[in-house]
Amino acid sequence: MRSKKAFLNLITNILREVVNVICGFILPYIFISSFGSEVYGLTESITNFLGFIVLLEAGFGPVVKVALYKALAKKNSNQVERILKTSERFFRRIAIFFLFYVLGLTILYPSISGSNFDYVFTATLVLIMAVSVFAEYFFGITYRLFLQSDQKTYVTNAIQIITMLLNLCLIAVAVKCGAGVIVVKIITSIVYVLRPILQNIYVKRKYKISLDGVKANYKIEQKWDALIHHVAFMIHSKTDIVILTLMSSLKNVAIYSVYALILNGVKSIVSVIADSFSAAFGDMIAKAEKDTLRKRFNVYETMFMTISAVVYSGTLMLITPFVIVYTLNINDADYIQPIFGVLLTISIYLLTVRQPYNELIKAAGSFKQTRRGASVEAIVNIVLSIIMVWQFGLVGVAIGTLVAMLIRTIEFIYYANRHILDRNIWVNVRKIVVVIFETMGVILISRFIPMPEMNSYLNWILYAIEIMAVSVVMILPLNYLLYKNDFKDLWKILKKILRRK
Repeated sequence: MRSKKAFLNLITNILREVVNVICGFILPYIFISSFGSEVYGLTESITNFLGFIVLLEAGFGPVVKVALYKALAKKNSNQVERILKTSERFFRRIAIFFLFYVLGLTILYPSISGSNFDYVFTATLVLIMAVSVFAEYFFGITYRLFLQSDQKTYVTNAIQIITMLLNLCLIAVAVKCGAGVIVVKIITSIVYVLRPILQNIYVKRKYKISLDGVKANYKIEQKWDALIHHVAFMIHSKTDIVILTLMSSLKNVAIYSVYALILNGVKSIVSVIADSFSAAFGDMIAKAEKDTLRKRFNVYETMFMTISAVVYSGTLMLITPFVIVYTLNINDADYIQPIFGVLLTISIYLLTVRQPYNELIKAAGSFKQTRRGASVEAIVNIVLSIIMVWQFGLVGVAIGTLVAMLIRTIEFIYYANRHILDRNIWVNVRKIVVVIFETMGVILISRFIPMPEMNSYLNWILYAIEIMAVSVVMILPLNYLLYKNDFKDLWKILKKILRRK
């Protein structure tokens, strides 16, 4: 049953990310072409500032999931309800604090953003865009964590897919009818408010859960250690845009956001594998199935690294050509930044490679043991980005992110191998060395393929097919030869899952 749930999560994660990538490419283009790069940069900057709510979350989400893994493994329904009630009370308090934060942001942001827009217009955007974030924390996040812990991420995926497609259709119609950016953002907020409400309804009806009268007195362990991890995550995901907003321009925010949009789309598709199996690993750890965990993770790691190497080897060559086509008719900012594109791609590559180890560490609840690395990553990212942005602009913030990412990735890999898997770290190092040489090989061979003029998506697609063919042909057969047993074990697992369906 655990394998079947993981398989369902994987399939729906892939569908969700495909829809997310499609919507993610279409919506920014609609915004930039209809309202301009500066408006798009403004909305991305506001989204980023609203995202600081994750600091108030204090890393509570991951430790709640660890507690739920154990309670669900023991089938202790009373404990599950106490955890959910404690979680619900905590996140609703965050939602109230968030209202005060939004009030302050509404007053201050129009002055510090350096935009050329009317004060009332900018403040109104902040208020509208805050609505769906408030709803998520007040109504839905506790039940999303519960479904993920019970290995039913496919339910939340279905809800997200429906709301993303609905949002895309409604915005396309609204812009076609001449609606302004305020109306468009109102539509998005209304649609996304549906997500937490639907999650709430599903859990209460499916599981017959009622938290009325339940005491919110469950002691969540390691929440302060998890806070440090959460701050590091917030800094990683928010630092660059904040620094560009305060020390550069909204046009640079727009440029950064376009590259990040593409790369996060690539990352999200690759990362669905990590997301799909994290709950299964949490269940194995809760049941002390050490040998099963080690064997399954080894297969999973090989599969993940192979896919990452194939995808990112090609992405390094294709990122700038895609941006050329994507911004072909947009002339109000210089979107062609090849050095920045390569550096940011390598950063996201590192972030993706480390994700399986990150998920394993979170599933094991090892927040205290890895908090120092989180602090180092956060400090390095902030200090380097601030120093480098003055001299190198976009490239400067990319360098800061890359260095911080490298340090943290090394720590994740070391800790997961040494303290959770009880495995010789050189097994992992050899795989990484292979990935590096494979990536370099793909880049060297791809340089002999002439790049056509990037004046249409068709030309880019034809070029991308050639580049990705080189990546697949070079990496897949080699990895099969090097890790034949892992590929055979993967096939056995898939056959078992398919027979049960």
